Amino acid sequence: MNMPVELLAVVFYASPTLAILVWILVAIKTQPYSTVESLLLFVNVLFTKMLWRANVPKSLPIGSSQGALIIANHTSSVDPFFIQLAAGRKTHWLVTRESYESPVSGWFMKICGSIPVSRKGVDTAATKQAIRLAGSGNLVGIFPEGRINESGEFMLKIRPGAAMIALKAEVPLLPCYIEGAPYRGTLLSPFVTPARVNVYFGQPIEVAAFRDLDGEQVAQKELMRLVIREVARLAGRGDYEPVFAGRKWIPEDK
Repeated sequence: MNMPVELLAVVFYASPTLAILVWILVAIKTQPYSTVESLLLFVNVLFTKMLWRANVPKSLPIGSSQGALIIANHTSSVDPFFIQLAAGRKTHWLVTRESYESPVSGWFMKICGSIPVSRKGVDTAATKQAIRLAGSGNLVGIFPEGRINESGEFMLKIRPGAAMIALKAEVPLLPCYIEGAPYRGTLLSPFVTPARVNVYFGQPIEVAAFRDLDGEQVAQKELMRLVIREVARLAGRGDYEPVFAGRKWIPEDK
């Protein structure tokens, strides 16, 4: 007599787990990710939607197979999580070689297709890889501040390297502003910090018109100035004027 009731109880309590498993299987089959990437994407959705209550656009303002460089402000170690949620396809982030080779974070960055960059001078290999990826229809993400901004200022000094990559790859720059990302001074602190995050994307900035400027460095700087101003506009800072770092600038360990 009690068997049907007990069976219904088991089904009731097991249904959330089954729903999650079905969601994972569907994601693996329908999304442009490998099995491991799909599992990481599921974890990403859990954190961004449940703990950080992220509000992101349903899609990016570019074609689904169009290459682009995403340029964003950087106030948290989990900033890429929010952009990945909106992108719907893999975004290749430029990261420090130290973090890429770290036994703690390196495995994750390798799975995500990150591009390791040396802190010492211009990293030609990383630059070429970013140009190749963007030029072949992939998304490449860059934080032009070079490190997490804990200064209280809107943005730190920036470098125009992203504009150079966009010009050579012949792809647009896509400005992005991340508002409210959690961070308490350590890499793992966001994972125990509730937040309410909003992500805004501006329209893509095409690079063709900037090739006619007088000199490559002038073109890079003017293009980068435009995209950072657009990031500031998305943040409600229409009067913001970006400050550029010097040639010998090297990001700090953070």
